[in-house]
Amino acid sequence: MFKRTKLFSLATALLLTVTQSLLADSAYSEFEKAKNSAGLDMTDTVRDFVLKMSGLNPGALSVLVEFANTSAEIDPDAMFPFNMLGFDSYGILNSKIWMLYKDVCKQDITCVHAVMRSLQLGIEKEEKVYHAIENRGEGLDTAALLVAVQGYLPKFGQQKATAAVVMDTVNEADEEKPEAPQTAAGDSSSSGAWVIPVTIGVIGAAYAWHVNGNQQFPIQNQ
Repeated sequence: MFKRTKLFSLATALLLTVTQSLLADSAYSEFEKAKNSAGLDMTDTVRDFVLKMSGLNPGALSVLVEFANTSAEIDPDAMFPFNMLGFDSYGILNSKIWMLYKDVCKQDITCVHAVMRSLQLGIEKEEKVYHAIENRGEGLDTAALLVAVQGYLPKFGQQKATAAVVMDTVNEADEEKPEAPQTAAGDSSSSGAWVIPVTIGVIGAAYAWHVNGNQQFPIQNQ
């Protein structure tokens, strides 16, 4: 009886291992098939890159726009916009871009830059990144990945870190100041404003392309 139970346990464990392996191979195969499938052309504009690689997925659109807008700040050594081509080269397209941003990077765009750079530099294996995307970040230490990338590229992510230090210093100074008198209603001269990159052109083009049902994207020179 004991032998039967042991054999059953071993058989169950073997079946589970095989099933997990098949699922991993299936996910890897999905990314492999997606490689270089966005139909990019070297004459495409940044807008074309965003539209094609996002597949008009709203989440992917927003991530790619933010990725483009932060490239110079986060990764000054990158050759923009060609660093964006990594999404297509590694088959991370459409909803997978949003999954990378939300589930793996916890909505931190610096992390997305780091993951893509780690693949380009050969720091991280493709299979490990694919597994993390499909399994809500499982098995991928993004903090260690950032440090590893900075080992190759010392400037990577430093501008953002410096900005954070400056903001902390400003906040501390503000806390020490006496309370200023309130301004009259409607006076916005003392209020700050975030500078939001204009993305209406990208979203509008995506909507027009979707409504018109065009199969070809307009190619424009930068």
